[in-house]
Amino acid sequence: MSNDGFKMKEVLKIYEKDTGKLLVETYNPDSIIHRIKKFFGIGNFAEDLITDEGLADVARMIVERYVYVSVGTGDTAPEHDDTELETEALDRVVAATALVTTFYTEDTAQFSGEFTPLSNYTITESGIHLEETSTDDIMFARETFTPMSWVAGTTYTVVWQIIIMR
Repeated sequence: MSNDGFKMKEVLKIYEKDTGKLLVETYNPDSIIHRIKKFFGIGNFAEDLITDEGLADVARMIVERYVYVSVGTGDTAPEHDDTELETEALDRVVAATALVTTFYTEDTAQFSGEFTPLSNYTITESGIHLEETSTDDIMFARETFTPMSWVAGTTYTVVWQIIIMR
């Protein structure tokens, strides 16, 4: 699993409409300003979290929206603005999707795709996609890895897991 920097954080702020005065805001323990304000009793901070059911619902939205898995031969490291694989090698396949439990009930969107190449390939990348082709597609995730030889006529299963975590 790569550390891609993805993080989800909720923020709550409540204002008085007429004055615009901030009445409550989410406490962020990573913020030095918040820690100082809380220490001196300045402001009214809300304790907050994303619930287990909320995490599961995000995983459900992902698994219901994205349905294609791809593989390719590109070896350039993934970038946050990638829109497709560097070099897609085989036709995308419809993934078998499921919600599985990693840390919390059904917090993981899982995609499994089977590929049977007609010729030999050296596969180095994989992706999860919204569309069957790259036209107007959204690529949700992309990974590159150590080259592996795929032999013509052999079936390979690619399994992706998108774990929604705190």
